[in-house]
Formats: sequence, C-alpha cells, structure tokens
Amino acid sequence: MHNNRSLFRGPALDFLRLSGGVLLVGLAVALALLSDAQPKERSSFHWVTGYWRNPVDERSLRPAGIGYSGLTHVVHYALIPNSDGSFEAHSLAAVTEYAGELISAAHAQRVKVLLGVTQTTYGGDYAGATRDNIMPAFLANIMRIVNRYGYDGVDIDWEPEIAPSRFMAFVCALRKELDAQSRPLELTGAFWEAPWYLVQVQRAFDQINIMAYDNCAPADGFSWHNAALYNEGYRPRRGVNWRVRQFLSAISSEKLGLGIPFYGYAWSGGRGASTGGVTRPGQRWTSPPAMNALDFREIVNAPDLWCPRYQRRDKAAGDVPYLSIDRPGSAHDMFVTYDDEISVGRKVAYARTHSLGGIMIYDLSGDYLPDRPHPHPLLDAVAAATGPPVNSHLPANTAETSRER
Repeated sequence: MHNNRSLFRGPALDFLRLSGGVLLVGLAVALALLSDAQPKERSSFHWVTGYWRNPVDERSLRPAGIGYSGLTHVVHYALIPNSDGSFEAHSLAAVTEYAGELISAAHAQRVKVLLGVTQTTYGGDYAGATRDNIMPAFLANIMRIVNRYGYDGVDIDWEPEIAPSRFMAFVCALRKELDAQSRPLELTGAFWEAPWYLVQVQRAFDQINIMAYDNCAPADGFSWHNAALYNEGYRPRRGVNWRVRQFLSAISSEKLGLGIPFYGYAWSGGRGASTGGVTRPGQRWTSPPAMNALDFREIVNAPDLWCPRYQRRDKAAGDVPYLSIDRPGSAHDMFVTYDDEISVGRKVAYARTHSLGGIMIYDLSGDYLPDRPHPHPLLDAVAAATGPPVNSHLPANTAETSRER
C-alpha cells in the first residue's frame, strides 16, 4: 500500500513545545534526534522496476526471458488512452495478448507486474480521458483490466500535455480505486520533472521514478550524453544529478527511484565541428547532425561501431562511456552515447548515496543478448550493485499466476 507517513519529523515539533528550564536540554535532544532523522546512505533498495515492451519479432525479449531475479516489479508497457476513456485498439490488443504469460512468469518468481498507461507524444488523449464526465469510465476500464488479469497495480506515464488539475484528480481517484480492492495494489509513475502538481499528490504514489535520461538533443546546439551522471563544468548541459536534485528539493527521497536507460543515441554527420562531423560530447557545429536512438544490444552487436579503438570514457561526466568515430569526411563521423556495466553501477551507487527508494529501468529489452552466456549484462550489473531489495517482492504464499488463462 502507499505510504501515508508525514514528510515532517516529530522532533522539531517536540522542540517547539519545550519552554522554561528544560529549553537547553530540549534543544540538545532535539538536535540529536534531527541529526538521526536525516537521510542516510541506503543499505538496500525497496524496488527495482523494469519496463517491458511487447515482442515485435522472433528475437524480441519475451516474458520467459526476463531476468526476474534482478527485479521486484515489471511494468507492462503500455495502454494508450482514447479521449472517451477507452484504449487505443492496437495497444489494448498487445497488452491483453501477453498479460497472462507475463504475469504468470513474473508471479512465479515473486515479481509484481504493473499495468502501464501512457502518453509519450503530443496529440494524445490522457487529458481527454481525465475530463470530469469521462474519468469514471476511464478508471473503470483500467480497473477492469487490472482485476481481469491479476495486475499488481498501475503505472502512470503521462509525459506531454499534462493538465495539472486533471492529473491531480486522476491520481487521487485512481489511488482510491486501488485501495478499494481486496488485495494490496500499487501506484507508480515516471516523470521528467517534479512540478507543483506532482508534489501535491506525492503521497498517492508508491514509486515516483525519475526519467534521468534523454538529456540531449541537436536542438540544444551541442552534442551531449544521454544520461551523464554529472554536468559540472558543462552547463547548460543536463545530467542525472541535475534532475535528481530537482526532485529531492520537493519530494521525499524514499518515494524516488532513479531511472537508468538501457539505450543510447547515435549522433551522425553534421558539419563545422572541431573534427568536421560530431565525434564527442560538448561539440558545436555549423550544420546540425542527426540523432537516432539505439538500444545497448544494437550498439554492441554493430561491428562497424563496437570497436575498441572507438571506445572512450568521460570521467568528468561521471565515467560514462561513449564511442568516438572520426572517419574521412564529416558525413560519416559519429558520436555514440550509451550506458555500460560500469556506468549503471555508478548510478546505483549514486542513488544509494542520496537515499533514493529504488531503481527504474527503461527498458528490459535494451540489453537482451540471447546468444550470450549472460543475456542481460546491464540488468546483471544493476542487480550486483543494488543487492537484494527489501519488502517489495510478492510474499511466497501469494505469488500466484494470472487470473485469466
């Protein structure tokens, strides 16, 4: 269930009640208690949540191939709302096709499965589905699928075009629906920023996962990493630390999870950079390069990219890896930003140091290398760095299969 504890600590209030001769003693005690109440480095995380997308071909990651031993939650990604509170037909068919298989496999490993409801592009219908006259039907449709297949909760991924009042009303209403069920269900979400309307409803969430990636774009006017841990000395370039501190300024650390991408970006071409085309972070240009997303598995399986002579590390940015490819002619130059086993381990250590509640992965197919002895190298690195999570797996006696075969 969601955590209803206040964000404010008791010792400070106790101190305010002290008076007279006990003031100095009370001050000393209160300061000691407040010191003990400060966030400390976390010894273990409460969750490791991974997003799973439905298979698209024979080499896609299927439910049986997920590395459940490194996870507490899987988000089944994702239903797309229509403005009338129903779901886009293709997304509904894809989710329902694999719901039983995924939930059965996950529950057998005591891993929870959450139903993802998403809008990642402009022109979507989350705002329409959360209108006052439509939201009851939208909520009923979500809960019908949750209960039909035996999901363990719902994940919200509403990215562009958020209507603040509708967002808050929807989160509170969905939390109420989840709490009304006969079994404990969770509410999670993934967010770029911590705006006021998320802060207002933070208690409704069991997890608030930070999308601390996609920190680069040609529109910025310079090349940069997808998820550099730090950007000190590189402003205005964005980094993980920059994003996390925004959340920590307004939301309790135990509610927060650090998002780690299992994909990167290939910058290619451009003209007017110091090397002709773009080949490394922090370059500017006269003609912009192209930028395309690549999963980690695509990068390491590309013989024209994955060569030792191209591999570099940016120590100042948090020891993140990249490929620097300077070929004859600007059009064939490349800068490839990605995460590897070392950088994801450093991000887990960062999350622990800042007492975050968990880790989020987008997405689990990104490092899937089925022909290798260890088919999930990045997930294995996350698991090695996190250690066993606490209090988030399904209890052994309730790790049952889905409700519908």
